[in-house]
This record gives sequence, structure tokens and C-alpha cells, in this order.
Amino acid sequence: MTTDRARDPESLYQMGLLYLEGNGVAPDPTQAAIWFTLAAKNGHAGARTQLAEMLQKGQCVNKVDGRVGDR
Repeated sequence: MTTDRARDPESLYQMGLLYLEGNGVAPDPTQAAIWFTLAAKNGHAGARTQLAEMLQKGQCVNKVDGRVGDR
């Protein structure tokens, strides 16, 4: 990913969707959460929604401390 795209919230969000849905890659909720977190930190509302849904479903949340992205 180029430097410009690494900061683009939409590109980060789309990477999260690829991993969440397993489109072209093996489905990996942990990787999806990482990409969604990066997008959310850059202001992407859809990424925040995806993270909230993942949290609600208990996907990729460390049961000990509640951090997203930990198994």
C-alpha cells in the first residue's frame, strides 16, 4: 500500500472489508479489526460501525481487557 493510501480512511476501510468477508484472502476478523481501527482513527464512520458490530458479536475482542484485534 502506498503512503497516500495508507492514510486514506476509505482504502483502510476497504481492506478491513476484504478481510472480514474473505474476498480474495482468507477471512480473518483480527486483520479486519486492525484495518477498521486504522480507518476509524482517520475519521471513517463506517469503520466505527463495523468495529461496533464486531464488538457486539464478540469478534476479535480480547476477553481479558476488551482490546479489539486480540484473539
